[in-house]
Amino acid sequence: MNLISACIPFNDGDDDIMGEKYDLEYVMQQIWIGRASTPFPGQIAPPDPAAARAAARDLASSGGSGAFRLFNSAPCLGVWSTLAPLAEHYGAESAEIYRHLSDALSIDLHDPANRPSFKQNYRRAAARIGIALSGNHPTSLFFAPLGVADAQIQPLADAIVATMAQLGPPATEDTSMAVAWQRRLLAWCPEALTRLRAAVLFDKVGH
Repeated sequence: MNLISACIPFNDGDDDIMGEKYDLEYVMQQIWIGRASTPFPGQIAPPDPAAARAAARDLASSGGSGAFRLFNSAPCLGVWSTLAPLAEHYGAESAEIYRHLSDALSIDLHDPANRPSFKQNYRRAAARIGIALSGNHPTSLFFAPLGVADAQIQPLADAIVATMAQLGPPATEDTSMAVAWQRRLLAWCPEALTRLRAAVLFDKVGH
Protein backbone atom coordinates (compact mmCIF):
# COMPACT_ATOMS: atom_id res chain seq x y z
CA MET A 1 0.00 0.00 0.00
CA ASN A 2 1.51 3.36 -0.95
CA LEU A 3 1.46 6.53 1.10
CA ILE A 4 -1.51 8.10 -0.67
CA SER A 5 -3.74 5.04 -0.61
CA ALA A 6 -2.91 4.53 3.06
CA CYS A 7 -4.75 7.72 3.95
CA ILE A 8 -8.20 6.94 5.34
CA PRO A 9 -10.79 8.87 3.29
CA PHE A 10 -13.00 11.31 5.10
CA ASN A 11 -16.51 10.02 5.59
CA ASP A 12 -18.54 11.60 8.34
CA GLY A 13 -21.64 12.69 6.49
CA ASP A 14 -20.41 16.12 5.43
CA ASP A 15 -19.12 15.13 2.02
CA ASP A 16 -18.50 18.61 0.58
CA ILE A 17 -16.49 19.98 3.50
CA MET A 18 -14.61 16.77 4.21
CA GLY A 19 -13.93 16.24 0.53
CA GLU A 20 -12.13 19.57 0.45
CA LYS A 21 -9.98 18.53 3.40
CA TYR A 22 -9.26 15.17 1.79
CA ASP A 23 -8.11 17.01 -1.35
CA LEU A 24 -5.80 19.12 0.82
CA GLU A 25 -4.37 16.02 2.49
CA TYR A 26 -3.73 14.48 -0.93
CA VAL A 27 -1.92 17.61 -2.13
CA MET A 28 0.21 17.77 1.00
CA GLN A 29 1.18 14.12 0.71
CA GLN A 30 2.16 14.68 -2.92
CA ILE A 31 4.41 17.55 -1.82
CA TRP A 32 5.85 15.39 0.98
CA ILE A 33 6.88 12.59 -1.35
CA GLY A 34 7.79 14.85 -4.28
CA ARG A 35 11.19 15.11 -5.94
CA ALA A 36 12.09 18.31 -4.09
CA SER A 37 10.77 17.07 -0.75
CA THR A 38 12.37 17.83 2.60
CA PRO A 39 13.17 15.21 5.26
CA PHE A 40 11.42 17.46 7.78
CA PRO A 41 7.60 17.29 7.71
CA GLY A 42 7.49 20.59 9.56
CA GLN A 43 8.90 22.24 6.41
CA ILE A 44 6.20 21.05 4.01
CA ALA A 45 4.87 24.10 2.16
CA PRO A 46 1.12 23.78 1.47
CA PRO A 47 -0.22 25.90 -1.43
CA ASP A 48 -2.33 27.99 0.96
CA PRO A 49 -0.87 27.82 4.49
CA ALA A 50 -3.73 29.82 6.03
CA ALA A 51 -6.33 27.45 4.58
CA ALA A 52 -4.28 24.45 5.72
CA ARG A 53 -4.05 25.82 9.26
CA ALA A 54 -7.80 26.46 9.31
CA ALA A 55 -8.60 22.97 8.04
CA ALA A 56 -6.30 21.40 10.64
CA ARG A 57 -7.86 23.48 13.40
CA ASP A 58 -11.38 22.44 12.36
CA LEU A 59 -10.48 18.76 12.39
CA ALA A 60 -8.43 18.91 15.60
CA SER A 61 -11.01 20.82 17.62
CA SER A 62 -13.76 18.38 16.64
CA GLY A 63 -11.69 15.35 17.65
CA GLY A 64 -11.17 15.94 21.37
CA SER A 65 -7.99 17.02 23.15
CA GLY A 66 -6.08 14.20 21.43
CA ALA A 67 -6.98 15.61 17.99
CA PHE A 68 -7.87 12.08 16.89
CA ARG A 69 -9.96 13.16 13.92
CA LEU A 70 -7.14 15.29 12.50
CA PHE A 71 -4.40 12.70 12.89
CA ASN A 72 -6.54 9.76 11.79
CA SER A 73 -8.12 11.37 8.74
CA ALA A 74 -5.30 13.61 7.55
CA PRO A 75 -1.95 12.38 8.89
CA CYS A 76 0.24 14.61 6.75
CA LEU A 77 -1.81 17.70 7.53
CA GLY A 78 -1.86 16.69 11.18
CA VAL A 79 1.91 16.32 11.51
CA TRP A 80 2.58 19.53 9.59
CA SER A 81 0.04 21.54 11.60
CA THR A 82 1.64 20.32 14.82
CA LEU A 83 5.17 21.28 13.82
CA ALA A 84 4.61 24.47 11.81
CA PRO A 85 3.43 26.62 14.76
CA LEU A 86 6.43 25.48 16.80
CA ALA A 87 8.76 26.45 13.96
CA GLU A 88 7.18 29.89 13.83
CA HIS A 89 6.64 30.71 17.48
CA TYR A 90 8.93 28.60 19.68
CA GLY A 91 11.69 30.72 21.17
CA ALA A 92 10.43 33.89 19.52
CA GLU A 93 7.29 34.50 21.57
CA SER A 94 7.96 31.95 24.30
CA ALA A 95 9.23 28.41 24.85
CA GLU A 96 5.83 27.18 26.02
CA ILE A 97 5.35 24.28 23.61
CA TYR A 98 1.82 23.30 24.59
CA ARG A 99 0.59 26.86 24.60
CA HIS A 100 1.59 27.21 20.95
CA LEU A 101 -0.02 23.88 20.04
CA SER A 102 -3.19 24.67 21.95
CA ASP A 103 -3.52 28.03 20.23
CA ALA A 104 -2.81 26.66 16.76
CA LEU A 105 -5.16 23.67 16.94
CA SER A 106 -7.86 25.04 19.26
CA ILE A 107 -7.51 22.18 21.72
CA ASP A 108 -6.58 22.12 25.40
CA LEU A 109 -3.04 20.88 25.91
CA HIS A 110 -2.45 23.14 28.90
CA ASP A 111 -3.71 20.26 31.04
CA PRO A 112 -0.93 17.61 31.20
CA ALA A 113 -3.59 14.89 31.38
CA ASN A 114 -4.57 15.63 27.77
CA ARG A 115 -1.08 15.32 26.33
CA PRO A 116 -0.48 11.54 26.22
CA SER A 117 -3.35 10.85 23.81
CA PHE A 118 -2.29 13.78 21.63
CA LYS A 119 1.29 12.49 21.45
CA GLN A 120 0.12 8.95 20.71
CA ASN A 121 -2.13 10.07 17.86
CA TYR A 122 0.63 12.32 16.52
CA ARG A 123 3.19 9.47 16.55
CA ARG A 124 0.76 7.21 14.69
CA ALA A 125 0.13 9.89 12.07
CA ALA A 126 3.88 10.42 11.65
CA ALA A 127 4.37 6.67 11.15
CA ARG A 128 1.73 6.69 8.41
CA ILE A 129 3.74 9.23 6.41
CA GLY A 130 6.99 7.35 6.96
CA ILE A 131 8.41 9.09 10.05
CA ALA A 132 9.27 6.75 12.92
CA LEU A 133 9.18 8.62 16.23
CA SER A 134 9.53 7.26 19.73
CA GLY A 135 9.43 8.51 23.28
CA ASN A 136 7.50 11.35 24.85
CA HIS A 137 10.07 14.11 25.21
CA PRO A 138 9.28 17.12 23.01
CA THR A 139 12.86 17.33 21.70
CA SER A 140 12.74 13.98 19.91
CA LEU A 141 9.02 13.97 19.31
CA PHE A 142 8.50 17.44 17.88
CA PHE A 143 11.73 19.35 17.38
CA ALA A 144 13.81 16.74 15.56
CA PRO A 145 11.31 16.32 12.66
CA LEU A 146 10.44 20.02 12.76
CA GLY A 147 13.76 21.04 11.24
CA VAL A 148 14.94 24.28 12.80
CA ALA A 149 12.69 26.73 14.62
CA ASP A 150 12.86 30.22 13.14
CA ALA A 151 14.35 31.59 16.34
CA GLN A 152 17.28 29.16 16.04
CA ILE A 153 18.19 29.82 12.42
CA GLN A 154 20.91 32.33 13.34
CA PRO A 155 22.86 29.93 15.61
CA LEU A 156 22.64 27.29 12.88
CA ALA A 157 23.89 29.77 10.28
CA ASP A 158 26.80 30.70 12.55
CA ALA A 159 27.69 27.02 12.97
CA ILE A 160 27.55 26.47 9.20
CA VAL A 161 29.84 29.44 8.53
CA ALA A 162 32.32 28.24 11.17
CA THR A 163 32.30 24.72 9.75
CA MET A 164 32.87 25.96 6.20
CA ALA A 165 35.78 28.08 7.40
CA GLN A 166 37.41 25.03 8.99
CA LEU A 167 36.42 22.22 6.62
CA GLY A 168 35.34 23.85 3.40
CA PRO A 169 31.91 23.36 1.84
CA PRO A 170 30.04 20.05 2.09
CA ALA A 171 30.22 17.51 -0.73
CA THR A 172 26.59 17.90 -1.72
CA GLU A 173 26.82 15.28 -4.49
CA ASP A 174 27.66 12.57 -1.94
CA THR A 175 24.91 11.96 0.62
CA SER A 176 27.05 10.14 3.17
CA MET A 177 29.76 12.81 3.07
CA ALA A 178 27.15 15.60 3.28
CA VAL A 179 25.62 13.96 6.34
CA ALA A 180 29.07 13.53 7.90
CA TRP A 181 29.78 17.23 7.28
CA GLN A 182 26.53 18.14 9.00
CA ARG A 183 27.50 16.06 12.01
CA ARG A 184 30.83 17.91 12.17
CA LEU A 185 29.09 21.28 12.42
CA LEU A 186 27.71 20.22 15.80
CA ALA A 187 31.16 21.10 17.17
CA TRP A 188 30.26 24.76 16.54
CA CYS A 189 26.64 24.43 17.65
CA PRO A 190 26.01 25.43 21.28
CA GLU A 191 25.47 22.43 23.54
CA ALA A 192 22.55 24.20 25.19
CA LEU A 193 20.57 24.22 21.93
CA THR A 194 19.55 20.58 22.25
CA ARG A 195 16.52 20.99 19.98
CA LEU A 196 18.57 22.49 17.17
CA ARG A 197 21.13 19.70 17.54
CA ALA A 198 18.34 17.09 17.44
CA ALA A 199 17.18 18.45 14.08
CA VAL A 200 20.69 18.17 12.62
CA LEU A 201 20.94 14.56 13.80
CA PHE A 202 17.47 13.74 12.44
CA ASP A 203 18.54 14.56 8.88
CA LYS A 204 19.85 11.38 7.25
CA VAL A 205 20.12 12.76 3.70
CA GLY A 206 22.23 15.88 4.12
CA HIS A 207 19.37 18.24 3.41
